[in-house]
This record gives sequence, structure tokens and C-alpha cells, in this order.
Amino acid sequence: MINPKILLRLMLLSLAAAAVVGAAGVLMGGTEVIGQTVGMLVLMAVCIALLLWATRGLGEPKTRASALLATAMIIVEFLLGLAAIWDLGRFIGVSEWSLVEIMLFLAATGFPACASLRYYTHPNARIACIAGMILCSIIFLFWLIGMNRGVWQWWEYTNSLYGIGTLVVLCLIGVGADHWHWRWLGVACAVACYVIVVRQIDLNGDSGTQITTSLFSVLPRARQQQGSMTAR
Repeated sequence: MINPKILLRLMLLSLAAAAVVGAAGVLMGGTEVIGQTVGMLVLMAVCIALLLWATRGLGEPKTRASALLATAMIIVEFLLGLAAIWDLGRFIGVSEWSLVEIMLFLAATGFPACASLRYYTHPNARIACIAGMILCSIIFLFWLIGMNRGVWQWWEYTNSLYGIGTLVVLCLIGVGADHWHWRWLGVACAVACYVIVVRQIDLNGDSGTQITTSLFSVLPRARQQQGSMTAR
């Protein structure tokens, strides 16, 4: 297990070095290299702070898997950040902004995946966590495909799937642990919503908006009804 004291010292040293380099850059007129160096040191401090949070779960068997996944994700984010700061992507034909986009995609899907893996052993959340991890993997893949294709409809498809899929995952909490089936009404409405949203995106119009709103209103009601019945 990583010693948190060492990480804390590295974080403080990185912030101190960033301050010193930044002040020196201001006094010397500033150059691109100084700016990149400051950015690298700040990125290092942020990643070390995240590692301090992530590695706390390495000592517990229930949280070890999620902590390892979070640690790996933070390391990948750091490497991508370094490549973006120093423009190393040009060697493989990837722009710095594309690397930043990949970092955002990884953060938006990686942290929910870590949370899903964290609660995977809970009997009430096992199915929901599996669905959550699958959803995060699909969303991340679709975002990468959308970045290469550059078609706005593909972004709309993926972003809609992200939001509606999250509602489906929430509806699946409790599968296998209770005998109430109100959740399946929510799942069916979510699927119908996504089909309508995709159709609206293809038509580039507003047809079916009232139907979509009505279906969305059923989702929290189904989830609320499921919770109240379970409490009884």
C-alpha cells in the first residue's frame, strides 16, 4: 500500500515548485516552457491528491478492486495530461485538445464505474452495479467513436444514453433482493424514452416531446413506489 505521508509530501512539493516556477516565469517575462512546467506541477499535485483519496480503500477487501481501478484511472489521466501539456500527441497524430477530451471522457465514465465496482458486493446493488459498469464502458467507447466521426448526432445519441441509462441503473437497484416489480415499469419507460429521443434527433425536430416528458415523469414515480413498497 502506498504511504499517504509520501503522497502528501509530493503534493506539497509539487505545489511549492509550481509556485516558484510561476513566480520566476513572471519575473523573467514568461515563456511557453515555464507555463507548461507549471501546468505539469499543478497536474501532478491534483493527481496526488486524488491518489490520497483513492488508495484509502486498498486495505479493505470490499473496496480494494474499486480502489485499484481508481488508482489506474488517475495514473492514466496523469499520463494523458502530460501528453497534452507537452504536446506529445503530435507523434501519433493526436492533438492536445483531443487528449483533453479523452481525459474528460475517462473522468465522466471512470468515477461512476469505480462507484459501481465499490458497491458490487452489496446484495441490493449487484445487478445495478453490473449494469452501471457496462453502461460506463459503452459510453466511453461511443464518445471515442464520436470524437473520430465528428457527427453531432452521434454526440446527442451518446449523451442521451448517458442520462437515460443512469435512470435505468437506478431503477435496477434491489433486483434479486426484493419481490417488487415497479422498477420494470421505469426501465420500460426509459427504453421508450431513448427510442423517441433518437428518433427526434434523426428528424432534428420537436415531435414527440410531450410523449417523452410523460414517460420521464413515470420514472421517478416508479422508483418512489418501489421504495415505499420495499419499506413496508
